[in-house]
Amino acid sequence: MKTLEDRCNYQEDHNRRNNLRFSGIEEQRGGESWEQTAEMVKSVIASKMQIPDINIERAHRTGKPLIQGHRIIVVRFATFVDRELVMRNTNKLKNTNIYVNEDLCAASQALVKSQIPVMKKARSEGKLAYFRHTTLVIKEKNGTYNNVSKTSSATSTTTTTPATTSGNQASVTVFPTLPPPPTVQPTATTVPVLPKPPADTLQTPLAGAKPKNLHVDKRNLRDRKKP
Repeated sequence: MKTLEDRCNYQEDHNRRNNLRFSGIEEQRGGESWEQTAEMVKSVIASKMQIPDINIERAHRTGKPLIQGHRIIVVRFATFVDRELVMRNTNKLKNTNIYVNEDLCAASQALVKSQIPVMKKARSEGKLAYFRHTTLVIKEKNGTYNNVSKTSSATSTTTTTPATTSGNQASVTVFPTLPPPPTVQPTATTVPVLPKPPADTLQTPLAGAKPKNLHVDKRNLRDRKKP
């Protein structure tokens, strides 16, 4: 059951791979159409992230209207390349009240939320910390990366050494690898073997067969017919 649930969560996250969640964008009181919401997102991406031409397939706000604050906008980009381009430039929103996060299913959001205290602690120590899907990536001061992957049962940490390349590191979305489905072995069927009858067992003659070597005395039959 747990494996089936993990596969469903993985499929739901995969269906959202072109999506991002924008929070902090001002909402018009009185309602706004999807086209207006999409234009507001394009304006933020162009003015604050310096990405002039971005293809948005759909943009809408989630939940009921709030009395105070602004609802989150779920944006679906036309291609995964456009989505990654925006994700790589989220550092340009550092001094604003606008935040961009991945659009994950409820189970994946719970995993990310449980690791936020670890991320805040790493950042308070001057380390670079960010999420790659549900994995928390922490860059140590010596240049190594710790991938902190937390599940419902355990927390694992993997340390890797970055490649010696110049420039900013590209943000790549990584989805969890699921175990292969269990292999069902065919069950062998045993056919019972009946015991062989003994050789001297008498066999029953077939119905309607004429018995052999049977002599009938016709004289006795004629005598019986006389009165």
